[in-house]
Amino acid sequence: TPVGGTAPNGGNIPNNTPNNGGYTPNNGYTPAPNGGYAPANVTVPTGGAAATMGNVAARTAVAAGKSAKKKVWIIIICALLAVAATTTVLVVFVFGKSVDERIVGTWEGKEYRITFLSDGTGSMYYKPWGLSSGIEFSTKNGRIETKESAFGLTETKAGSYTIEDDTLTFHWDDGTTEVYTKIY
Repeated sequence: TPVGGTAPNGGNIPNNTPNNGGYTPNNGYTPAPNGGYAPANVTVPTGGAAATMGNVAARTAVAAGKSAKKKVWIIIICALLAVAATTTVLVVFVFGKSVDERIVGTWEGKEYRITFLSDGTGSMYYKPWGLSSGIEFSTKNGRIETKESAFGLTETKAGSYTIEDDTLTFHWDDGTTEVYTKIY
């Protein structure tokens, strides 16, 4: 057991320190039974194989492993929460659209043939030019909002609608009216 010289923390061991198996606690180290030193915040074992400093390091490594496992679980939980939040947003976006089931089907008008699907999507065929585009729509309380996308351009429209028998009539907010007949 050292008396005099340098402690592991860089402090000096006074020559008048009694040979008590270690250094005094004022430099932050406590005596270990094997004659070495342990930091003051580490519980030093008193006997058997656990009394070696190697086992103190092993216990520190185990504690570090538990800390790493805890961090992994936190990351996993955060990832699962992120997936749940994204799924909720997608469900609300895709399935949260309000669709009047009476409008679902294909409707023929003067210039357009429109197909409305129950998921709030569909297609619009412009008969004079033979062009098709995709649409998204939602209905609520006799109102409809549509978003048509074609050639990188998007057009939105809103208005009211009525359905009587096989006739669908749009009264758009821009003042125009369109009439369609259900073909299937």
